[in-house]
Amino acid sequence: MRFGTIKQHQTYLKRWEKYCQSNGLGKVEATVANGIDFLATLFSAGLGYSAINTARSALSSVMCCVRLLVVFTVGDKWKTIRLGKHLQLIELIAYNEDKTLCVESHLQTYLTHTQPLRGQHFKLLISYAKP
Repeated sequence: MRFGTIKQHQTYLKRWEKYCQSNGLGKVEATVANGIDFLATLFSAGLGYSAINTARSALSSVMCCVRLLVVFTVGDKWKTIRLGKHLQLIELIAYNEDKTLCVESHLQTYLTHTQPLRGQHFKLLISYAKP
């Protein structure tokens, strides 16, 4: 993502965090319905289409779990990606046949266990050790 986009997104991600705190929600475990309600509160507060669309984009840039589907976007620029090329979305679909093989199930467990460690961090993978 470009610096200007990150700056715009941070404004709405901070508002999202406050919304989640005031509604007793975890930033990561919040549902799509919670996201829609958040956008509706922005509309009720008088924000225009452009601002609400920026907020929607900010929410979708973090991570979206939609009905047994986990979608990852690679937003950072990578050295190995040619200028003008973009990485495609990575979609992981739940495998209900065997929960021990289900990526979505393991991801939900990981998010639940790491929630107390996250604080204000929005990245999926976290660590105690510095890289």
